[in-house]
Amino acid sequence: MSDEAILETIKAELDAADAATLKSIWQNLREAKQKVRISPEVAHKGTLQFSGENHPFDPNRQLSLKERAANKLRLKNQNRAWLLQKFKALRAAWLMVIDGQITASDRTLSDYPTSEELLEVCHRTGKFPFLFINDEVLAIEESSSIWHPTIEPEDFYPIVCEKKLALLNFI
Repeated sequence: MSDEAILETIKAELDAADAATLKSIWQNLREAKQKVRISPEVAHKGTLQFSGENHPFDPNRQLSLKERAANKLRLKNQNRAWLLQKFKALRAAWLMVIDGQITASDRTLSDYPTSEELLEVCHRTGKFPFLFINDEVLAIEESSSIWHPTIEPEDFYPIVCEKKLALLNFI
């Protein structure tokens, strides 16, 4: 489907949207375009490669949590197309990547590596692995969420279940 056809489909579906909604959507699209730079490799799905280097374990341990999180977010954005392709092909909930190769993955979060397992990988390989979670797995589903009212009439917000919250704190 061409970009123009996609835009026409979106326009048709958003025909009833009010001005504030449309403004918000355009703002989100502009921000997304600035954050994600898709490489020319995207046009050739078979040639996608992970771009980024695993740091040796000891120097990575010395980085602050904020520095590690910023590095992971940068790599996630930089490798977005590769990650999406791998998540889809493996039907994976999470991926462990070392030197551009997937060294572990699973279809559910129940086997997400523990701290002890990560330390074992670090000691065995000498490198700090990248762990990526499929965003679709963490999406809050309306059917399984508990909705709570706000102070505004007819306004509610979802509560994340404890398992997902614990996982988010670990990441």
